[in-house]
Amino acid sequence: MRGDRSFVYETGDHLEGPGDWRPTESVYGDRSGRPMYLVGDSMAAQLASPLRAAAEAHGYAFKPRTKTKVSFRLPATGTPTERRWRRAVFDQIRADRSRRPLVIATGQHMGDAHEIIRTVEGLRAVGAEVRLVTVSPVPSTDVPPEVAEHGRDHHWRLKHWGSSRAAMREAARTAEPSIPLLDLQPLVARGREGDTYASVVDGVLVFGPGSHLTDTFATRFLADPLEEFTARDVAG
Repeated sequence: MRGDRSFVYETGDHLEGPGDWRPTESVYGDRSGRPMYLVGDSMAAQLASPLRAAAEAHGYAFKPRTKTKVSFRLPATGTPTERRWRRAVFDQIRADRSRRPLVIATGQHMGDAHEIIRTVEGLRAVGAEVRLVTVSPVPSTDVPPEVAEHGRDHHWRLKHWGSSRAAMREAARTAEPSIPLLDLQPLVARGREGDTYASVVDGVLVFGPGSHLTDTFATRFLADPLEEFTARDVAG
């Protein structure tokens, strides 16, 4: 289970150290294509594999820029490390402004709707198009490791739908112009029985340790929705 996670952990594109702030300059897909950035915390990192596939389908240059426990916000505030990381990612996006970068943002700590809209406005000001993806639901307890092998009928109980989900939905709805948003709730919360949801869907474990989606689940069940969501005509 612990090994079933996005490639960005192995490549170092996802920054895990508390003092790490310098984003990589990695590019996946067509380097000459439209830049597509993935920005946020580990909730963003879990989307890297299906978004890489979407980038390849669209001919985009995929640039994952994620950091553990740090959501992307503007203006760049927080601890010195958080500020440096946010500024460095923003500088990369701004450097691509002539190529109309597409920014996919998510994270547990994106704040309230006003802060999200302010961040989107800051990115739009440097020529970026921004789309939001809600964080995945949070189970009340870790799914037991043995579920992967023996627990097809195991279910998880909801702790909450994600600390920033309501704010992201409000921001997407009230911003001018509105912000395209993909809600992961119906994609992740499957096989409902009362107030619980299936831990294994079509033979695939939904969650690894904690509240993160397994890379296998994200790749199989989120690739098509994310490919459609990142198509050029979604935002008009």
